[in-house]
Amino acid sequence: MKVSLVVAAAGESRRFGEAKITCEILGRPLIFYTLLPFVRTGRIDEIIVATRKELFRNVRKAKAYLGNIPMKIVEGGCHREESVKKGLEKARGDIILVHDGARPNVSEALINRILDLLETKEAVVPAINPVETTLKEGSSGIERIHREQVLLVQTPQGFRREILEKAFEMAGERLSEFSDESTLLIEILGVIPDFIEGDRENLKITYRSDIEIFKNYMMGEVRSGFGYDLHRLEEGRKLYLGGELIETTYGAVAHSDGDTLLHSIIDAMLGASCLGDIGKLFPDTSLEFKGISSLYLLDRTNKLLEENGFWVLNIDSTVLLEKPLISPYIDKMKGNISGVLGIPTDRISIKGKRGEGIGAVGERKAIVAMTNVMVARAEAKYII
Repeated sequence: MKVSLVVAAAGESRRFGEAKITCEILGRPLIFYTLLPFVRTGRIDEIIVATRKELFRNVRKAKAYLGNIPMKIVEGGCHREESVKKGLEKARGDIILVHDGARPNVSEALINRILDLLETKEAVVPAINPVETTLKEGSSGIERIHREQVLLVQTPQGFRREILEKAFEMAGERLSEFSDESTLLIEILGVIPDFIEGDRENLKITYRSDIEIFKNYMMGEVRSGFGYDLHRLEEGRKLYLGGELIETTYGAVAHSDGDTLLHSIIDAMLGASCLGDIGKLFPDTSLEFKGISSLYLLDRTNKLLEENGFWVLNIDSTVLLEKPLISPYIDKMKGNISGVLGIPTDRISIKGKRGEGIGAVGERKAIVAMTNVMVARAEAKYII
């Protein structure tokens, strides 16, 4: 039997703050990770994504990473079930899987289990019991509900095509009342799906903080890297640190803008990921990098790491500079770095130290920066 995957991805994402499926993780939109496990099973014949028109481009971007699997993109509706209905109308499968566009951590094992059961069942829906104490407001006040009597319904939900089409047809104007297909079947047709044990790691992205939870699931290994950079100082040159222009008469002699701090961060990132070094990536013999902003180089480096499944966890840097004090600039430096790497400023440490008149730093002949970086690498199942 032919299997169609219908993905509901037309929500406004008010609690997230922007369209969730466009949020990039390791350089790829969230919808890519939502679709990847289904593609990996090798059992999906086509994908239909119902989303907003302005998000079509992002879905196409995800498709480019997923190979030649047939995919249709349709305009979704004002509510979930209208989007699913529009997707179903374009689907050709005998078996229909319906999945949330912002549920990127579904396992191949759960997908396979649902498909196996659909060989003999009409409707299969994964669900879990809550672990928290469960209460509800009743006529006599707050009432306790036994956790075993509560189901937290997940996706993908699987159906024989005929029963799902019948439910949508009979729902009529009531369609907007339903937030998922299992309740649609129960209330419209009186059909109770086969509920199976879901997966507690089958996370649905709702709030921005959920992205960090997902990245924790993605994490396969953690590595550290050390970076070091030194530039000679000369009077009359500009001095950039962390993307900020420092007020001083002494600046760095360099092929690029000479941002010693960012160069040490770049080298530490490359060291942790074993992807080369700054001299190899951005040679000082290339006119392309003459006078270039090191924030641009940092962005290029970050994209290289993302392409190889890495992301930065935290940064700890020390800058050795006799004058001036860098403390007034540190918050802006951290903001610049955070903006490029997409990590919170509270994971970035920048400390300034003087040379106390000793050596090249103390004599204002040089500036030195040293950085430790921790990076994480995604498990292989999240990379294609």
